[in-house]
Amino acid sequence: HVAEVVEGGNVLIAGGCTAPPCAVTSSAELLDPQNGSVTPIDPLPIKLAGQASTVLADGRVLIVGGCTTTESSGRSFLYSPAERTFEETAPMQEGRCRAELSQLRDGRVLLSGGCTTIDCNGVLASAELFDPRAGSWQSLPPMASARAGHYSAALRDGRVLVGGGCADQRCSQVLSDSELFDPKSAQFVASAAGQRPRFGAVAVPLPNGNALVSQGCASRDNCDLTNELFDAKDQSFAMLEPAVTTRALHGVVVTSDNVAIANGGCQPSSCSWW
Repeated sequence: HVAEVVEGGNVLIAGGCTAPPCAVTSSAELLDPQNGSVTPIDPLPIKLAGQASTVLADGRVLIVGGCTTTESSGRSFLYSPAERTFEETAPMQEGRCRAELSQLRDGRVLLSGGCTTIDCNGVLASAELFDPRAGSWQSLPPMASARAGHYSAALRDGRVLVGGGCADQRCSQVLSDSELFDPKSAQFVASAAGQRPRFGAVAVPLPNGNALVSQGCASRDNCDLTNELFDAKDQSFAMLEPAVTTRALHGVVVTSDNVAIANGGCQPSSCSWW
C-alpha cells in the first residue's frame, strides 16, 4: 500500500494487499495520529498493489502505477486532502508497479524502473517525468540498468540518486551500481557503485546534501545490517555503523531534529524480493 502524511497531519493509506498471496484492494483510509482513529474514505478507482506515491508541493498526493493480480497499471491519480477524493490524471507512458518516485526541486516528479506484473515477470529500465502543472508525463532516456526493488532519493543539489535493485524476476544478480538523474539534461549519468549489492534498500536525503542508504539484502537469503552514506559532492559511498535489526523493503523517516528512524520491513525468512 501507500502511506503519505497529508494536510492536517493525517496519514492517507490506500490500496495494497489484504492477505497472502496478495488479494488486491482499492480501499482507502485516513489515520489520525492524535487520537488513533481510522476513517474510511472513498476508495481508489481501481484495485492496486505495489503503486508509488508522493506528496506534491500543492499538498495533493500523486499515486501512480501499481498492479492487479493480472496486469500492471499505467493509470495515475491525484488525492485531494480538502475533498478527500481521488481524481484521475494523465496516464503514464508505460504501466508498472514497484517503481520509485522522487520529487524534483521544481515540483516535477521522477518515476524510475519497476515491474511489469505483481510477480515482477519483467523489470523496466525506463523512466518518466510527471509535470503537475501540465498534468502530463514525459518519457526519458532509460537508465543504464533495469531496476526493481531499487532505491531513489532526491538530493539537495537537484539531482536524484537511483541505485541497487534487481534486473530480472529471479533476482539472479543483485545490483550495487548507482546512477544520477540530472534534471537539466534530463538524463541518467553513471555514478559510483555502492559498497554492497542491495535490493529492498531505502535511500533518504539528508539535510547536508548527502543521502543515507539503509540496509536491504545482498542476495535472496542474505539481508543484512549494513548502511552506507552517499557523498553527493565526491559521488562516493562509505560504510556506516550497522543497524541493530536486519530489514529490507522497510521504511525510513528523517525527523525534524535530523534523526533517521528505520521501521518495519522483512527479513530473509519472510522476504520475497518482489
